[in-house]
Amino acid sequence: MLDRLFIAIDPPDNIRAGLARICFGLKGVRWTPEEQIHLTLRFIGEVDRLTTRRIDEVLRELQFAPFSISLAGCGVFPPRGMPRILWAGLARSEELFALQARIETRLVNRAGIAPEGRRYHPHLTLARLKRPVTRQVRDFLALHGGLASPAFTVERFHLYESRLAPGGAIHSKIASYGATAP
Repeated sequence: MLDRLFIAIDPPDNIRAGLARICFGLKGVRWTPEEQIHLTLRFIGEVDRLTTRRIDEVLRELQFAPFSISLAGCGVFPPRGMPRILWAGLARSEELFALQARIETRLVNRAGIAPEGRRYHPHLTLARLKRPVTRQVRDFLALHGGLASPAFTVERFHLYESRLAPGGAIHSKIASYGATAP
């Protein structure tokens, strides 16, 4: 049996609730349930149980200091053509990029995971767009393009398993990794 894994930061409940309040009004989309809104640090994909244990071991050894991030703007993937993902962005954070790079390096060098082929673009997925009405998406982005939040502190990240189901993925937390004292 294979585990389908990803590593993520959970935003605080008030940030999730604020995002959930803007997630309406578009046809042809599947909104992310409020409790599943997260900031992916690395999608791993399917691995065997031995690899899952190895990933957990190398992540447990990673040390990082708490840092702050905040929401900034909305957008879609891909940026041109038919949009497939609607997301909330983040203000630039060197600490976030450094943590993500350290995780990537450990996964590749110590857990045997293939390198990520894409450049990291931190975001929180708000919706998956199946058959979006382009005008509605443009209107949503115009209305929420200036999205911002107060800064919130990142003190931990998590290893998740994602099981695909007809109604969407079901995420289960496998392990959590806390920051070390500043």
